[in-house]
Amino acid sequence: MDKVKIKRNVLGDTRTATRVPTFYEMVASNRNHIDDVAKMMSEIALDIRSAGANHDKTKQEDPYKSMFYRELCATIEPYENH
Repeated sequence: MDKVKIKRNVLGDTRTATRVPTFYEMVASNRNHIDDVAKMMSEIALDIRSAGANHDKTKQEDPYKSMFYRELCATIEPYENH
């Protein structure tokens, strides 16, 4: 995951506000917060897409694909005719 820069936001949250913001400061602070969350969620989505694209790739590479096939057969064969 790439590092996501999040701007310090001290005016848009009742837990961290250092003073009462003006209405316009609150609107701008909230917009920045929304943008920061969107950037973070985008990075998480990219990581999930990458994980999905690379899932089980070793099952397609030597020597792992032969090993996987042997294990698959050994697991299924005892139950195959029941």
